[in-house]
Amino acid sequence: MILNKKILILSLLLSWTGMLFYSNCTYDQGIVLGGSGYPAAVENIMLRKCATAGCHNTQSKSGAAGIDLSSWDNLFKGGDNGAEVIPYRSDQSYMMYFINTYADLGPQLVPTMPYNNTPLTHDEVAAIKTWIDNGAPNNSGKIMWSDNPNRKKFYVLNQQSDLVTVFDQATRLAMNVITIGDTAFNTSPHSIKVSPDNQSWYVDFYGGNILEMHSTTDDHLVSKIPMPSFGSAGLWSSFAISPDSKRLYITDWEGNGMVAYINLETMIDEADTNWIGSNLFLWSHGCILDSSGNTLYVAGQQGNFYYKLDVTPSHQPTLPSGPIALNAPIHWNNITPNLDPHEMLFSPDYSQLYFTCQDSNEVIAINPLNNTLLARIPVGIYPQELSISKTYPYLFISCQEDTLTLHNSFERGLISVINYQTNTLVKNIYTGWQPHGIAVDDAAGVVYVANQNFSNNGPAPHHSIIKGQRDGYITIIDMNTLELVPNYNTEVSSKPYSIAIRH
Repeated sequence: MILNKKILILSLLLSWTGMLFYSNCTYDQGIVLGGSGYPAAVENIMLRKCATAGCHNTQSKSGAAGIDLSSWDNLFKGGDNGAEVIPYRSDQSYMMYFINTYADLGPQLVPTMPYNNTPLTHDEVAAIKTWIDNGAPNNSGKIMWSDNPNRKKFYVLNQQSDLVTVFDQATRLAMNVITIGDTAFNTSPHSIKVSPDNQSWYVDFYGGNILEMHSTTDDHLVSKIPMPSFGSAGLWSSFAISPDSKRLYITDWEGNGMVAYINLETMIDEADTNWIGSNLFLWSHGCILDSSGNTLYVAGQQGNFYYKLDVTPSHQPTLPSGPIALNAPIHWNNITPNLDPHEMLFSPDYSQLYFTCQDSNEVIAINPLNNTLLARIPVGIYPQELSISKTYPYLFISCQEDTLTLHNSFERGLISVINYQTNTLVKNIYTGWQPHGIAVDDAAGVVYVANQNFSNNGPAPHHSIIKGQRDGYITIIDMNTLELVPNYNTEVSSKPYSIAIRH
């Protein structure tokens, strides 16, 4: 199924049209309290003023954006646009924006709820806000999503707002929002990855000299690892974690770039971070380790080359003698950018290494053992991220700026699907406006796509979390059909850039 901007706008209009039914909402003074699962004070507001006839109850929810507030359990089933309440984060809970008419209590959006009726009082809104900030517990003190430390999740990094949105894999609902980086200014988080042991997730920052480590059990911050500077702050762009989850290698995207090595077992201070060839790497960006974790590949984004390093832990990393050409001989001091490899990924059997080439609009495959070229596969315009399936023969590539391939002026960007057994293009799929982050979930048989939607001519967001910024959104590809999962389009904060999965 190929979606376009018209369909997205129509779906939003239908959602808002549903809200017009709120004009029939009435405050129900005779409702019986005590069985909804809400704490008493919250229940009184929800059942008397929200989950009323014609509004957000079970019978009327289809005409009210799919939101059922008749019970605590139903609240956490979400609505047509995803989760309504995020425990501990009233500032990220959409329901708060629509019931709030008071500047001191946070963001306000229209139409004000209850629709065409008397707004909630300051005390009532404050009570809901306090309840959410305390975790939005039920009347027995249970916090939603807190019952399973081994829960499968996927993480969406929002580059422009310094946030990570955490999704429950089973329900595909946002369950947490984590503030990352330096809250004093935007530190431009760049990549998010889960360690192979599934115990931690890491974020690097394009505008900050730190690497953050979080626990995957409850997503709390474990460590802010300071990155040692070498003359100036590094522009940290991509990183790779060893198969045993003990080592991390991170690239610095600069003309005289660097690669840093971090011992994840001893990361106490800067002394535990070591440089590999300061000022040696030219515009180093994507990086990846082989199956043994002993060979590191680094893409030189402005050119047509990559680097190959021996990083066996038993000895000092072997510095590359120079860049390795992807398609033709090059000269170190006279590089003509014609490929610009951005990111890279191995095939499941490690026999092929794929590069997204954002200048030539293709994916290049090489034999990693002898560095020979295997295939050049044309894809959509401006290919960026890759993710690969082990159960289907598919490699998925986000092509962020494509406006020509699908021949539709209402679409910008697409996902190219390559059969990695034959190295041929299978299909191009429009998933949303300016897709970037992408992650295959083989257990669920789907692919998560982060559509940035940061240019002003993209589809208008249903709402915006941060004033003056445009929310992006998540869509999902069904790998059985290579079509979008129907009726799933969940907004997140501004510029969703990278996705990682906790299996």
